This record gives sequence, C-alpha cells and structure tokens, in this order.
Amino acid sequence: MSEKSIIESFSKFMSFVGIFIAMVSFFYYLPFISKYYYVLENIPLSSYIYIGSRPGSTDILIIAAITLIFVILGLSSVFYKNNKIMSFKPKNSFYTFFSLYTAIIIFASVILDTIDPEIVSQSVFHFRPAVENIIYSANSVFQMLLLVLVPGFILIFITLLAKRELTLSNILNPENSIKSLRWVYSVIIAGISVLLTNYGFYNTLMLYIDILFISYIFFSFGFLRALLINFTLSEMDFVAVLFQHNVFIYPVLSIYLFLWAFAGLYAITAYYIERSKNKKEKSEKNDDNIKNEDNINDMNNNYNEVNNYQRSFNAKMPDPDTLWIRSSCPECNGVDFKINDDMSLECLRCHYKIDKDAHGIYNIRYSDNLKRLNRY
Repeated sequence: MSEKSIIESFSKFMSFVGIFIAMVSFFYYLPFISKYYYVLENIPLSSYIYIGSRPGSTDILIIAAITLIFVILGLSSVFYKNNKIMSFKPKNSFYTFFSLYTAIIIFASVILDTIDPEIVSQSVFHFRPAVENIIYSANSVFQMLLLVLVPGFILIFITLLAKRELTLSNILNPENSIKSLRWVYSVIIAGISVLLTNYGFYNTLMLYIDILFISYIFFSFGFLRALLINFTLSEMDFVAVLFQHNVFIYPVLSIYLFLWAFAGLYAITAYYIERSKNKKEKSEKNDDNIKNEDNINDMNNNYNEVNNYQRSFNAKMPDPDTLWIRSSCPECNGVDFKINDDMSLECLRCHYKIDKDAHGIYNIRYSDNLKRLNRY
C-alpha cells in the first residue's frame, strides 16, 4: 500500500469516527427538544438560522424536521453511490478534503481564541444540551441552505445557461462545467455571506473562512456531502462544549481532533508535492520530446538537402555509358583531359578533341571542382 493510500485510509477512518460522534449526539438529544419549547421560543430564529423572529412550537418542529431530513440525506451521501449525481459519486479524495476542512476550522478557531478568548465563548449558548444540540445542528443546515446552496445554485444556473448546457443532468452534476471557476465562485459566495450577516470583525472573518472552503467542497463534491461536513464539524463543536469540563473525555476528544486535522494537512501537502513532481516530470518529458523532434527534423532536413543535391548533381552529369575516351589520348598518349562547353573532351597535352558523341567503355572520372577528367 502506497503512502497516499495509507493517509487517505486514515483520513477516511477519522472522518467516519467524526460522523459517528456527530450522529450519536444529534439523535440522542433531538427527542428532548419537546421539553424545552419554552426556552427555544425565547431565542430569535435569526440568531441561528439567519431569518425570522421568535418562533412558536410549530416553527420549532418544522425547523427540527428540516434539519433531520437534511442530516439523513447528508449521511446517505457516503453510503449510496450514483455516478449521475455529484453528491453520490464515489471519490476517495472527499475524505482528504473532509480532514483538510477540519484542520482549517480547528486552527482558525485556535488562532482566534489565542487573539481573544471571548471571541469563541461568545458564540456558545449556555442552555440545556438538547437546546444547544438543535441550535448547533439547525445552524449548520440552514447555513448551507441559505448561504451556500442558494447563491451557489444561481451561479451554476447562470454558468450552464451561458454555456448552453442547461440540462437537469448538468444541474445535478455540474462539476465539469464549473471546474475552473470553483475558487472564484467560492470567494463570491463567502463575500455574499458576509454581506448577509451582521457579526463582529473576528466572527465575520471566521464565517468567511468557513463559507469559502465549504463552498469549494460544495462545488467539488456536491451539496449533500458539503452539508454533512458542515454538520459534523458543528456537532463536534457542540460535543466539545458539552464535555469541556470533563477531565477525561475533553483531552481525548482534543487529541482526536488534532490527529484528524493533521491527517488533512499531511494529505494535502503530500498531494501538492506529488502534483508538482508529476508536473516537473511531465515538463521534462515534453522537453525531451521536443528535442527529439528537433533532432529528427534536423536529420530529415539534412537528408533532404543531401538528396536534393544528389539529384541536382546527377542531373548535371552526363550518362557514363555515353561518355567515352581511351585510356590515353590517341594522338599523344596523354592521360589528362578537360571537358569543353560543348561536352567534347580536349587533351591537356596536345589539345586533341574527342567529340561528345564518341562511344565506348567508360574509363574516365569527371571532377567538378577541378574541371578535369582523370583516368581510373
């Protein structure tokens, strides 16, 4: 098993542990919300689902039902496989990005907590666990629906319309049409989320980072998987708050989260190192191919030049079978001759001329450079 396969398997394992913890805590505390309607009715909906005022008991049930439905749909995306819908496509790299997103959120939270510890504590509701559970889970679901899915769908719709690729199949599986625009669209969605909310500087910064990367995952792996990631991390935050004073569970949970985050950072670092190495090897291979092509072209050019010169030279030379002279001049026995303009041969000693139409066995050699004939 390669190093890449090992780290992907580790990321997958850690992701499933996180999903399991999130699901157990969510389903355990969900039934208890009926006991705390009076508490939830005094909490403005805008504080955790971004819209609405103080809810009634019916509103709370509707919010809980919507949250439950989308949590189940998100969970199904890791078990049900379908190549025609992006959220259900089998991709091992999904768990690597899951771990990377965990690392980004954890380290961003640690940095902000170091700057000002009150920043993190301000976002924690000090209510019964069942109340906090529905607030954390509903916030993650409605954040994805209102701040990511709605603007993301509009951007996808406009892109497909502009490319004349607007079909139901492309809407459900738009990754090929928007692949080069994922980061651009993620930045746009993160910017919109900041404009639609009214937080302090550090909370706005945290929201921007969160929406930026979860939007990229949305465009890469589909809405339901992005929702599952967002829900899992939100619920893990709830669990961490729930056990923050437990001297055994909280340290174990912290170690687990940092190991999970490390898996994501290590995987993405190894990925980019391998990608850079492959690009370098590909570039070197292309350079070698170009050099080989140049060498082949040079050889072909040289061959053509020689071939053309040979044809030209042969065209200028008389047919050896029709060019004849004795081994020596018939008048003075001289052996050196020159060729005249009329193609007659002239002895260089006595200047005897032999007509160009004379026939016999070819026994002379013509030197183009010396303009003379020599006997073999």
